[in-house]
Amino acid sequence: MKIILKNFLFLGSGEIISKLFGFFTTIYLARVLGVEGYGKLGFVLAVYSYFDLIANLGFEAVGTREVASGKSSVSETVSSIFFLRLFLSLSSFIILFLSSFFFQIDEDVRQLLLLQGLNLLLLPLSLYYFFSGKEKMHYVAISKIAQSFIYFLLINFFVSSSHQLWLSPLFFIISTITSYIFLFFSKSLQTFSLTFPSQKVVKQILYSSFIMGLSTMMIRIYWNMDTVMVGILRTSFEVGLYTSAYKIVILLTTLPNIIITAFFPSFSKYTISKDGVSLLIKYILVLIILGLPIGFIGYFIAETVIHILFGSNYQEAVVPMQILFFNVSFIFLNIALANPLIAWGKQREYLIIVSSGALVNVILNFLLIPNFGIVGAAIATVCSEVAVFFQSWYYLTKFIDIDLWKYLQLPLVITVLVFLLCFGIKKVFHVNNVVMSILYCTFFLSALFYYRNTFLQYVKNSPQLKFNV
Repeated sequence: MKIILKNFLFLGSGEIISKLFGFFTTIYLARVLGVEGYGKLGFVLAVYSYFDLIANLGFEAVGTREVASGKSSVSETVSSIFFLRLFLSLSSFIILFLSSFFFQIDEDVRQLLLLQGLNLLLLPLSLYYFFSGKEKMHYVAISKIAQSFIYFLLINFFVSSSHQLWLSPLFFIISTITSYIFLFFSKSLQTFSLTFPSQKVVKQILYSSFIMGLSTMMIRIYWNMDTVMVGILRTSFEVGLYTSAYKIVILLTTLPNIIITAFFPSFSKYTISKDGVSLLIKYILVLIILGLPIGFIGYFIAETVIHILFGSNYQEAVVPMQILFFNVSFIFLNIALANPLIAWGKQREYLIIVSSGALVNVILNFLLIPNFGIVGAAIATVCSEVAVFFQSWYYLTKFIDIDLWKYLQLPLVITVLVFLLCFGIKKVFHVNNVVMSILYCTFFLSALFYYRNTFLQYVKNSPQLKFNV
């Protein structure tokens, strides 16, 4: 547990600081580019993410697991991932280049997309999975902070209008190269060398990464497809509004991603065994308690956040943001229930889980976006996460004989009752949104403190779970 806490602190500090720099960059770009210019950038990044996926597949998760477990030599693992990424990144860029001429988009958007696509050529150099697998999270943290800080500085010094939008992908390339250089000077890299890996190791990594890549594709669909479809079916102006709301969601998902990354090496070592029971319950409880209240707090504070960060021009993004805050709560729950399956080698089941979310998202986007615009897109996204939640619950309880409702019911009851109390106070006394958010946090934390012994007993009295593998 000490190692996990250490990993969490390093990853947490790195992710939070880097995401904050990224967030401040986003706010600055949203203001200087205007709603339409910011919408063009949001559309380009959403489209680019699918080509990034072709080059990345699931190499980060699989690479971390392989390095941590030690089933294959580190040199073979790193070499396999390097050469696979090199081939796939070149292929992905060629596909992006050719397909950009078939998209019915403005010429300036096409040029921006091609510039952004050059980032694909840097992916073979990424070694974050190696340092995560070795549990040297401080290297990952420093590298990510350096990348986001350099990008923040370049954007703020040189971008002052929508006419300089093309500089954004160029500066991202420069900042990424700089952050990788730091990793290359690490002594840890002396523990392996690039070799021609065996076909067996390459096939194993490619197979696992392909399954993970398909899973990530499904996640990208229900995370980004709404932005792409708003850009196609509606306008760049609406994409700008929706992107502003969604950026808040992305920032808030930093925490659960830090938590799963910190726990992931330990889950990989334990595999599915009784040694991981207490660890699993702690992990699930942490994400449930942290995630559930976010949606309800967001309901109160969304309008204030939009006005302070983006300005009055983004007023129409308030309702989508309120809806998307509830999406964050489900993301916490889904990471709690579904992601341990990856560490246990259950990639197929994870693929089925996220595919259900992608299917729901695509269908609802086609039905809702034409008539309801960005509000419909936000509803479709939440419904996708709900579908993933029920699938995650089914598969986790299929492999582990665990009573999830036991750990969910008390935090859920506290969350809902506190919301109803705060909602009533707001309606009767017309309390300010910020004050209501503070009240909600105060009441929620007080309730957790009151029931603290109950939560401690959940962990101390960890049941002997039966693993149905």
